[in-house]
Amino acid sequence: MVEFSLPERPHFSDELIDRCKRSGDYGAVAFEWYKHIGLLANRYANAARLSPAFRAVRPVHFAVLIGSLNRCSRLMLANLRLANEGKHGEASRILDRCIFETCTKVTWLCENTDSEPFERFLADGLKRDLEFGELIRGEIQKRKDGKALVIEERMLASIEHAITSAGLDERVVKETKKLPDMASLHQLTGHERLVYVAIERMGSHAVHGSWTDLRTNYLEVEDEEFVLRDNDVPMDVNQFVAVSTFVLDALEAFITFMCEAKAPAEALLEPICSARRGILDFFDSAVGDDFEPA
Repeated sequence: MVEFSLPERPHFSDELIDRCKRSGDYGAVAFEWYKHIGLLANRYANAARLSPAFRAVRPVHFAVLIGSLNRCSRLMLANLRLANEGKHGEASRILDRCIFETCTKVTWLCENTDSEPFERFLADGLKRDLEFGELIRGEIQKRKDGKALVIEERMLASIEHAITSAGLDERVVKETKKLPDMASLHQLTGHERLVYVAIERMGSHAVHGSWTDLRTNYLEVEDEEFVLRDNDVPMDVNQFVAVSTFVLDALEAFITFMCEAKAPAEALLEPICSARRGILDFFDSAVGDDFEPA
């Protein structure tokens, strides 16, 4: 069995739940569920590759998975720090999109047992490193003495280390197929187009600073004039829940991929399923009549 402790499932007093119902504000409950799921991601990321519960996988492939889960956990922690002040919702939406993309890639990687998806994941990022390295070498060659600057040598060494640590070389990186685009990844992991548009396309507003983002988070109207909005954008309950469910999907995919035996798989999936039931039960109460006919 994988040996690590799991965080305790959150419990809420009747008084808190009554207060949420009266006010319609379930932010405190959402915050605790989000924290719990972020901690779950951290604990699963700390699972040992050589555990007898896990099947054998290449170390670098396992590193991709646990590194991705650690990324999700840490970005969730950053969002909690922002949300704890009741503001910075505009910044949290940028982090949300990063978490969504990482979760989608983890789920896709875990959907089959061959190594090609992992090679494509590794090479996809390294292609950019190679391009940067080629541009640096081009700048060096332009000089009469052909000598590199100290910073250039350092950057080239860093690029080389990134490639070798992935167990690849420049030829393999160049020849490996690109990753599917995010629309395709969402489709391949069982999501409808609506989910992709809601998560990725709408999430791009926050990343790129489109008019929709400016109008929502950075501007407001006073006396028919646009003025700057104060730093008072909270995280929305939907953010807490959407991010949490994607992280739970990634955790479930990770355990299903790693555990060949039924008993350890069921034991490790139960905390994930329990968290999913808990956050969705709370969400049913929080949304009120949002999903009733208008």
